[in-house]
Amino acid sequence: MIFVKHIQVLMIIILLMYGVLAPLSIALKTNPDYLPKSEIFSDKLVTIQRYPEKPRSMENTFIFIKLQRDRIFKDLKLIANIKVELRAELNITTIHIQEPGDTKVVVYTYMLSNIPVSNAYVRVKDLVLNKTVAAGFTNEKGIVSFTINTTKLDCCKLRPHRIEAFYDFDKNGLYDYFNSITILIGSRDVYVDLYLENVKEFLNIALDSWSLNYEVPLVPLSNEFYISCIPGLPTFSTILRSKSPLPQEPLILSLSSYVKYKVYIDDYEYEDNYTVIGEKFEDKKKPLIIMLSNDINEYNNAFKLTPIS
Repeated sequence: MIFVKHIQVLMIIILLMYGVLAPLSIALKTNPDYLPKSEIFSDKLVTIQRYPEKPRSMENTFIFIKLQRDRIFKDLKLIANIKVELRAELNITTIHIQEPGDTKVVVYTYMLSNIPVSNAYVRVKDLVLNKTVAAGFTNEKGIVSFTINTTKLDCCKLRPHRIEAFYDFDKNGLYDYFNSITILIGSRDVYVDLYLENVKEFLNIALDSWSLNYEVPLVPLSNEFYISCIPGLPTFSTILRSKSPLPQEPLILSLSSYVKYKVYIDDYEYEDNYTVIGEKFEDKKKPLIIMLSNDINEYNNAFKLTPIS
């Protein structure tokens, strides 16, 4: 630390976390508006600032805390809850097919908890014709009804059909629940119950989430200023081609990270959270530079690490 005239505190900190240098260069004034693209909370007791506001994949997140001057605090801590989750979803094209036929096929869809699934997508594929012959969405009771023409092939009126049901639980356009059954359909009407399961169950994924709750160290810069660092977390997505027992459709595997943190200052409590966005962060291995000054015009003199005459 080098003391400079008219400057309260000057510190250059290089944070080493998980073997990666903090990938950020910042000059911070006592005015919290100086940092762009950061989340700022302020009241009479404390100013809390997060940088960056929307962290990218593997980008460290810094929490700056400025306490009320000349006030004594007995307890100050930062608790972070980190959750990393793996998702598996099918990207399918939905179409409506309802043709006149001689055989009725009624499909009832449920979750494993026996709750009917409304707006589940159901399709019926004739395995002899190798063609989808019926498709549509279930009603509010989880039911969809089709008619199938079983006379298209004179050679085999009784032939196998595969009935598939998909459900978009998160309403994001991707289907994370699925099940299917292969049955013989002929002249008799068919009634089928399908209990939908998470796509991850068909991939034998044993561990699909990881969480950690821990106290993040706070580094004092002065009696008023503190800084902490939450390490960068991964977020990415990849597209594969699914295999049996799943249908041969694009399978999207995505890893997402979510952080909820709380700042405790005696009886005061501040809570916030963020989701790591998928844009890749390029680690330039730059040091984190922090400057606390009454006069930012003296920044150049301070940065040269020479006293002001």
